[in-house]
Amino acid sequence: MTPFTGLMDVRLARNDDLQAIKRLCGECFPIKYPEPWFLELVANKNYLTILATHLDIVIGMIVVEYRTLNNCKVSDRSILHHSLSTNSMVAYILSLGVTAAYRRLGVASVLLSLVLCHAHHQGRPLTRSKGSLNYLTSGSALCLSNGDVVTPKVVLSRAHMDFLDSLQDRLFLLPCRAVFLHTLSTNTAGLRFYARHGFRVHRLIPRCYLIDGKHADGYTCVLHMNGGFSQEEGDAELRTQWLTLIRETGSTARSAMAALLVSMVNTIVNRGLQVFSGAFRLCDQLVGVARLSSLKLPLPAVVSSQATACAPRRRSSSSPEWSGYPRVKIVPLGGMATSLRLDESGLMTPLRSQPDCAAGGM
Repeated sequence: MTPFTGLMDVRLARNDDLQAIKRLCGECFPIKYPEPWFLELVANKNYLTILATHLDIVIGMIVVEYRTLNNCKVSDRSILHHSLSTNSMVAYILSLGVTAAYRRLGVASVLLSLVLCHAHHQGRPLTRSKGSLNYLTSGSALCLSNGDVVTPKVVLSRAHMDFLDSLQDRLFLLPCRAVFLHTLSTNTAGLRFYARHGFRVHRLIPRCYLIDGKHADGYTCVLHMNGGFSQEEGDAELRTQWLTLIRETGSTARSAMAALLVSMVNTIVNRGLQVFSGAFRLCDQLVGVARLSSLKLPLPAVVSSQATACAPRRRSSSSPEWSGYPRVKIVPLGGMATSLRLDESGLMTPLRSQPDCAAGGM
């Protein structure tokens, strides 16, 4: 609070303020407003028009309108995240101006702080009853009954806070999610002023102003409150949550993935060993059969096979394979039977084709 702002008064606009409001708007704004617009400022309860006066002279003005998001222009609806209801309440600052002789004295900061405090109270009706509203540190902050503390960018005087407390009939049941405004893209001083009070540039609106027959670009500036946030802020918050989740679970996920990979490798190796072992056994069996089929082996070499002696049977004299020596049937591990003949030297010679001997003889 500057020494001067402690001397100025604030009040709502009245019908007899129309001429002063017109003079102020003509001095501060390059836009020509129609006559009905000035009448709306003082007659329409949807507008909250606050005047700053000094010695009963109007030196500053701020106009704000509370509206739901679906009653805003389509280009302005992106100030709130799509997850929030379109019936969410927002506050739109139509005008904020101070006459040249009283600028840089804190007048605009007081007017804006009053509006921001009033918007923050929406959905939280306050009364003078004990515990509802307390003034802290000579009126530098507002303490709500739920414990929230609203600290204006400037220190409001007791008279200014009494005025704020008198606006009980302008409080709504719905909380205000954001306060936004439009300003010329060339208004660098105004952009710095709003940035000091917590506003940020939301988007550029091309050719939104018509000044002296020429179009000019403007910015939408927004300040979120009471749980309101924009699409960009929502996406950034979502990214932050995902990064936090990844950091918290990264070690566990890496350990689980490593264990899974080790298990998969072990399964593949074990299965491969089983396949190779079976293949080796099959090859060994085939080699054994091939050797028995092509070589004359001594009898001790086949002691591990099952041998069944078959009684000799005389064949016709024309049969070249007749022999009085016993024959045996060798059954290797693979299950294929090979008939052998035991000759005089004690060697076993495979036969070309003989039927298996039945139990008790051939």
